[in-house]
This record gives sequence, C-alpha cells and structure tokens, in this order.
Amino acid sequence: MSKEEKNAVTLDDLAQMVAGGFVELRQEMHDGFARADGRIDQLEAKMDRGFAKTDQHFTEVEDRLLTLERITAKTANAVADLQEEVSAMNTALEKDTRQIMSHERRITTLEAVA
Repeated sequence: MSKEEKNAVTLDDLAQMVAGGFVELRQEMHDGFARADGRIDQLEAKMDRGFAKTDQHFTEVEDRLLTLERITAKTANAVADLQEEVSAMNTALEKDTRQIMSHERRITTLEAVA
C-alpha cells in the first residue's frame, strides 16, 4: 500500500466524521442549555423569595404608616380640643379681668366719696 492509499479518506469516512462532530456538538449544546436552564430556575427561585420578602416588608411598612396615621389623627384631635379649651379659658379670663377692673373702679370711686 502506498502512502497515499493509507492517508486517503473516503467520502463515507468524512461524512461519518462530520456527523460524529455534529452529534458531539449537539450533546454539548444540550448539556449547556440544561445547565443554563438550571441556573435560570435557581435565579427565578431567588427572585421569587426576594419579591416575597419585599412584599412582606412593604406590608409591614404600610401597617406602620396606618398606625402612625391613626396616632397622628388622635393627636390632632386632642390638640384641637385643647385649643378650644384654651380659647374658652382665655375668653373667660378676659371677661373676669374686665369685671375685676370695673369693680376696682367702683371701689376707688366709693372710697373717694367716703
């Protein structure tokens, strides 16, 4: 056999080598996609847990804000009530002050006459 005959590759041999390469490539792609799918599934699970935690935190913050709103509303009502009471007391004090001054004038006038 000559050197050329030993190195000669038939068309069928070449076709089998190409087909074998495609089978290997197909398997590598399949394995790569399977790994990527697994990573995507893990990422999706992590994201779901993260979103669930975020939703829980938002719910807690919302509850706290509602509590603060209720407390603030009660405080505002109490302040308004106190303002009304102070205003009423101020009005009464002004009235009493005028009466006392009127009485002092009368006493001063009566003392001058006596």
